[in-house]
Amino acid sequence: MDANEARLVEYLRGKTDLFLGARSAFGIGNALGYGSLTTIPIPYTTACVADIRCEEGEVKVPHMRNTIIGPVIKYREMTEEDGERIFIFPEMNGTGHIVSVYPRMGPGERQRMEEKLLTAPEAVVEGIFAHEMAEYLKLTGTLHPFSEQLPQLLTRFDDIRGQTEPDVLATLFGYRDQLISSFKYDMERLATYDEGPFMASMTPEEVMQQVRRRMEVVSSI
Repeated sequence: MDANEARLVEYLRGKTDLFLGARSAFGIGNALGYGSLTTIPIPYTTACVADIRCEEGEVKVPHMRNTIIGPVIKYREMTEEDGERIFIFPEMNGTGHIVSVYPRMGPGERQRMEEKLLTAPEAVVEGIFAHEMAEYLKLTGTLHPFSEQLPQLLTRFDDIRGQTEPDVLATLFGYRDQLISSFKYDMERLATYDEGPFMASMTPEEVMQQVRRRMEVVSSI
């Protein structure tokens, strides 16, 4: 990685305590780690929950590429650089997961360093973590204190239910203000991008419209 990316990766490493605080607040254990892998499946996404696999004694990390038919996910043996980018390694039972915050944004060859993150308030990072914690609970089907309340609440937002479910859950866990901070950050950075190439899953404007709607949902709870 170049010097600018290394600086961002070290910045994200310095947010380990924030990550651990959010993980504890959501009642999630050591099966969820934290890092900054080199690829992410959606061009304008800040973070994702990525899975790590152990196959035949080798640890493998996802290698995700955007193609004309959408994201294609493959796995490759973990390199020394990958290891440096995983700040908290998850406990694994065949597979494990990490919240991966990506320091580059944008589609394909037009990716650029997301240096704006270096000056973002901590609430932005907390909001990013909170969304991914809720995404992890959804992904793994883990029971939580709002398991019964959540489905009924989501019926109010059927137009965007799939995208906003983690946001609603994170709000119930008390992270409304941090989510709103992260949404405002997203809209500020998305406004600096030109429309992506045809292989991008969504244009920056389409993503921004979705973020606005997600912020409306969270603000209404």
